[in-house]
Amino acid sequence: MMDAFPLLSVAILADSQHHFLHQTLESIANQEEKNFEVLLLDSRPSYEWQPFKCSFPLSVHQAEGQTEGAVMNRALTLSRGIYIQFLRPGERFLSCQATAYVGQLAQENNCPEILYSAFLQKDPEQPPRAATFPLHLIKQGIAPTNLHAQWFLRSALIALGGFNPHYHRRPSFDALCALMKNHSRAVYSRRVFVDCESRPSTAIQTAGFALETCKILYRRFGLWYALRWLFVQDRALLARRLWKAIKDAFWGARA
Repeated sequence: MMDAFPLLSVAILADSQHHFLHQTLESIANQEEKNFEVLLLDSRPSYEWQPFKCSFPLSVHQAEGQTEGAVMNRALTLSRGIYIQFLRPGERFLSCQATAYVGQLAQENNCPEILYSAFLQKDPEQPPRAATFPLHLIKQGIAPTNLHAQWFLRSALIALGGFNPHYHRRPSFDALCALMKNHSRAVYSRRVFVDCESRPSTAIQTAGFALETCKILYRRFGLWYALRWLFVQDRALLARRLWKAIKDAFWGARA
């Protein structure tokens, strides 16, 4: 099966920050193991699309006016890879051997449903630090907001019915919860594979993140887990992001 289809489908969700796209595409072009395909899901109208000249298979698809969950489902339908990974403009592989190592990890562990890795935790008031998210704590709402530290077995997502098209902020978290609830296998790597540009959030986006997290925990695990995440878990980072978004909205324009 590894020979018939590409190992990896890299889906780039170009919802904003299009000026960083070249960084992402360049890091993909530098990979030594090229057993992958790349799909660009572009939120811009078709008349604004720019031609891309790449040394690897790249297809461009319009994704204007859709929720993130719906766009991810479209990528899932269009892709052919055994695994699928989602990136955003500005997110780039730190090593030219990243895709080779992901393939090795998958083969050595008989293609688990989930591969995941450490990632760089970005905080508005602190320097980035390497962090991880133990999946056994997923009922507590602990999972990264960035997609690039997750590789999903495509067939497992299809069997799940894909991503929830109604979610704007956390469709991947919902899929992780569903897969773990079904006792899917997950394999972890301590390596950090991808770095990313900072993506400032608005107050509405931050509030939407919290609301969808509660909805997902309630739907997948019950009311107790949703309430515990909302009232018991330390939401200091979320509060700082919300406060920064509010300050930027009200005072940033005056600076």
